[in-house]
Amino acid sequence: MSSDDGDIWCSDSEDNSKLEESLETRKLREVHKKRGYVDGISSAKEENLQAGFDSTFSIGSKLGLRVGNLVGKFQVLKTLYGDADSDLVEDARLVENELRINKVLASRHFNEDLDPLASLEELVGKWESRLTVYENKY
Repeated sequence: MSSDDGDIWCSDSEDNSKLEESLETRKLREVHKKRGYVDGISSAKEENLQAGFDSTFSIGSKLGLRVGNLVGKFQVLKTLYGDADSDLVEDARLVENELRINKVLASRHFNEDLDPLASLEELVGKWESRLTVYENKY
């Protein structure tokens, strides 16, 4: 019997087949849509992250070099002359505390474009001046 003859089973199986196909198609479409969305978001994040890294790397590397230089030189001076100079020992302790990475990179030292503010230069400059005093002394 064909569906024209009133065979209800034939009609149902055709409808079920179309329904299953439709559900599978919708599910597949949703999977692809979600994957495309996730890929687009990931790609945009990577591009923006790379651009941000590229634009601030030179600033961060110069700052890191200055801070590392200060901390290292204070440690060397403390090792060499700390027994005879309590002020040097205290300044070496303070420079290590004030120039900790989480303090140097605190948001208060940068504007919304991640450009360093004067407060950061003042902080690092203060310790560079103090270091010069000790270097001239010894």
